[in-house]
Amino acid sequence: MSTTTNVQSFLPYVFRPTYTYTSSNGFATSFNIRNIDNISANSLSVSQLQIGDSLSNVYLGTSSGNTIALMTSCNASHTTLVGIIAGNGQSNTSNIECLGYGAGQSIRTISNSSFIGTFAGYTSSNVNGSLFIGANSGQGSSNVSNSIAIGANTLSNVSIASNVIAIGTNTALGSSNGGSNIYIGNSNSIGLTGSGNIIIGHKLALPSYTLGGVVTNVPTNMSNKLFIGSGSSVLISGDFASGCVSIGSTNTTPNSLNGPNYSPIPNLGLQLDVAKYARIGYGLGIGVDPGQYQLDTNGTFHVADGSGGDMLFAPPVYGSINGALTLKSTITGGTMSLNVAGQTQSTGYYTLQSGSNGVNATGTSLTISNVVKNNGLLTIMLYSGLSAYYSGSFIVRAYASGTAAALGTPLTSGGVTLAAFDSTTNLVFSGLPSGGTCFYNITCFPVG
Repeated sequence: MSTTTNVQSFLPYVFRPTYTYTSSNGFATSFNIRNIDNISANSLSVSQLQIGDSLSNVYLGTSSGNTIALMTSCNASHTTLVGIIAGNGQSNTSNIECLGYGAGQSIRTISNSSFIGTFAGYTSSNVNGSLFIGANSGQGSSNVSNSIAIGANTLSNVSIASNVIAIGTNTALGSSNGGSNIYIGNSNSIGLTGSGNIIIGHKLALPSYTLGGVVTNVPTNMSNKLFIGSGSSVLISGDFASGCVSIGSTNTTPNSLNGPNYSPIPNLGLQLDVAKYARIGYGLGIGVDPGQYQLDTNGTFHVADGSGGDMLFAPPVYGSINGALTLKSTITGGTMSLNVAGQTQSTGYYTLQSGSNGVNATGTSLTISNVVKNNGLLTIMLYSGLSAYYSGSFIVRAYASGTAAALGTPLTSGGVTLAAFDSTTNLVFSGLPSGGTCFYNITCFPVG
């Protein structure tokens, strides 16, 4: 039982008054409490409360920090511990703050760091210059430096991490997280051992990709990578070293994707890879600024249909120094055909074809418009039904007279006019079977 007997005799033993004089306030009296280890009270009201030991440690909370008996042996200085059992059992610590129930409990060899949240940093070791905010953030981690972790369980149970920024619940978990990595998103826990990566997305799990016909998994020791997505759906990935950006794929290598009959080409210089379709709203320029055309290229142009057909626009072909368009088959012994439904024209020659459905004659005549642009040698093949009506060639010369043009001599056979030009460049066939379907193929070669 407690007793008040002889209380007055203890007062000088407990309270030691001191007197301080200042010119402005005169004498001020202070009481120092000595030889008392514990004071119990329901409440305490004071104007100013100064708490701290000789090593600049502040412990506020039941069982927070270490006992006075361990103050020197635990080697703790300049620590601020607030919360029930906050920082309890700490050792070899300096310049740290722990705020929350069990925050910083049993930490060791920690400096210039802060732990905020229930059991934040619990049992962590060898941590320097880092900030942990969130319940269990940084719990069980070791060898962490210059890192920021925000979110419950963030950057916990890692064996090494430096210059890491992790934001989100259950983010950057794993045995090792390398250095200079940035994680943003809940459960973003890839466990990288590389450095210089930025990972953004919830529960991001990087799927494999195909390179050269071979399925390739994204390695955990990768460095200088960017991944943005959610779950196994990756929207954008990239490589900071090569500058390669991939849309819809985890492939960030600038290598060739031709395969499996091709060897991947290293250092191809690829900077944009689109996994699926791409749409350009206004214009695309390759080697030239877009704007005048929807598609504008300055350089060689190649198209393959995937089944042997090949079109190439590039010099020097057939001795050309100014460029040529080549149609060919990549299959040995194969051929390539050009099917034009309308008129084709070039400075060398042009052709006109009726098409596979043919055209109907008007009565017994057929007019073909715009046959000759200037002087030329015509080769004509005309079928009326299944019968060859005319097959041959002749030279047509156009003489500009300002009003009408004299366009060569009519085609005759046995004194009968088969075809003649009208006053323009239209070729008129006559004497055909009434209302028959005609098929024609006309080629014009320029002549002097």
